[in-house]
Amino acid sequence: MRKLSATVGLPPRKCDLGAQTETLTRTLMKITVNESMFREEFKRVRPENFSNAALEALFAYYEEMEQGSGEEIELDVIAICCDWTEYDSALEAAESYGFKAKDASDDERADTNERAALEFLTDETTVLELGEGNGVVVLSY
Repeated sequence: MRKLSATVGLPPRKCDLGAQTETLTRTLMKITVNESMFREEFKRVRPENFSNAALEALFAYYEEMEQGSGEEIELDVIAICCDWTEYDSALEAAESYGFKAKDASDDERADTNERAALEFLTDETTVLELGEGNGVVVLSY
């Protein structure tokens, strides 16, 4: 089962110690999030931000990053939504960053433009491909 760690904050709690009352700082509790839980959290917090294919790619990216670094990653849906943008194609994404495509009058040239756009993006940032014709998710830069 694929898993990713998440951190859950617990609110401070008042503790009655007889004559004095103290506010105890509660530590964070960590839980392991599987891909289904990851999706559910995005659907709860930002339901329209990413497609299911994008969420699958993002989960795999963060899972690999966590395993590669040996450090747990906090699941912050809002931060992920601010850091990443999903596009229908690499060409659409690259054009939003100033890439100029050649006139795509035929399918072959359109495919060449898509490959050139993907290369342009990967030279600048992290790009998660969502499969043939399903778009990309780009780390904002």
